[in-house]
Amino acid sequence: MNKKIKLAVILTCYNRRLKTQKCLASLFKNTFTKIKYDVFLVDDNSTDGTSEMIKNNFPLVNVIKGTGNLFWNRGMHLAWESASINDYDSYLWLNDDTYLKNNALKSIYYAHMEKPNSILVGTLLNDTINNKSKNISYGGRLLKSRYNIVIPDKNFTRCDIFNGNCVLVPRSVFLKLGNLDYYFRHSYGDFEYGLRALKNNIKSYVIKGYLGYCKKDYGEGDYTFLSNKYSIAKRFKLLYSPLGKNPFEAFHISIKYNSIIYSILVFIKLHLNVIFRLK
Repeated sequence: MNKKIKLAVILTCYNRRLKTQKCLASLFKNTFTKIKYDVFLVDDNSTDGTSEMIKNNFPLVNVIKGTGNLFWNRGMHLAWESASINDYDSYLWLNDDTYLKNNALKSIYYAHMEKPNSILVGTLLNDTINNKSKNISYGGRLLKSRYNIVIPDKNFTRCDIFNGNCVLVPRSVFLKLGNLDYYFRHSYGDFEYGLRALKNNIKSYVIKGYLGYCKKDYGEGDYTFLSNKYSIAKRFKLLYSPLGKNPFEAFHISIKYNSIIYSILVFIKLHLNVIFRLK
């Protein structure tokens, strides 16, 4: 008989009250007897009534107050740090704009039973119109194909890195790899964790089927620091913002897994992109 598992769901949010509410509602609809879960959510000093909404509608959620300057990666780091004080079997990363299907936790559970010491990645659709591969927004990715997203199959499919929207990290992996890298503010943290797993011979798999929905924010060419609407000075400011593609953070992740020369070229190219739109 398959055992029950104790799960910590970790999220971070900031001023997206309606999205956060919809996300939590979809999570709590997932009642699966073999999973007992607690929710740890960092509210990064929202001013739109997010904390009050959670208190009134989801009183079981453990709300951790942020500083207002954490963004995604550091918010998730704090949520995970808070959850890890307890003895959980696994940790589920969940974006607050991700809406799980009603059988998502069931799918995650049985995937964990088959791959108990691997990272498991949920594939999300851009909308609810269809369940086709061209409609995928986030999931597992492959390094050798320019980070192309992995289409879920009837069997488990390997991936190298992953978007952090819906990811299960078992306790055995957490004990070996630890938390997200606090150096990053918003992006890079999820990809870095996948690279860290690869380096430590820990496998990551895409779970069968689609687990939910999350609207894609933007494509690779949609960064505001590439927009001709702004002056070069403004574009450099956007490049270095937490929501941009901070060259020092890009260098930080690159130097951990690539040569010094390659990492310097990455750093330089990001600046040249602002001026010449090399992409």
